[in-house]
Amino acid sequence: MHSIRTLGDVIHAVTNSLSLISSHAQYHLGKREAARSGTEGLQVIYDEAERAVRLLALVPQGLAGSRVQGGDMPPPGGTRRT
Repeated sequence: MHSIRTLGDVIHAVTNSLSLISSHAQYHLGKREAARSGTEGLQVIYDEAERAVRLLALVPQGLAGSRVQGGDMPPPGGTRRT
């Protein structure tokens, strides 16, 4: 388990997750564009992940040191449902 102590830690973790989502969507978009099928859903995922990263960047830097409660979280990749 990773420990999240501050809002800055939360922002960092969320940004990393969104970057991973965005990268995977962009990769699959590139593969699908060659076939020209089924890219609409992937484009929405990519666009929203990028939007979320930009929104997180709006959090004032002064808040980044704010303490958070219950900061245990699963490691990146977490648990997956099959």
